[in-house]
Amino acid sequence: MTFVEELASNIRDARKAAGMTQSDLAQMIGCTPNCVSLYETARRMPNLRTMSMMSNALGASLEALIPSEPYDMPTDENQIDIFDLIRK
Repeated sequence: MTFVEELASNIRDARKAAGMTQSDLAQMIGCTPNCVSLYETARRMPNLRTMSMMSNALGASLEALIPSEPYDMPTDENQIDIFDLIRK
């Protein structure tokens, strides 16, 4: 499993644990259900603002959503910096 796949799985699991549908979460974070689906299937990676909004909506910490092992970090330097900041 890659970093992005584990992130997607964590988001999906947290949403289900919160008893929400993709539509519920989408409405709370201001996107479409299709966008949530893309996050949950690792076809799109949420930015930090979206991650923060999801964390609040799901009642889960960012640490719970972000994989603990950075084994397959994104190659975009800005994303890597963001994940380094979250972990500190």
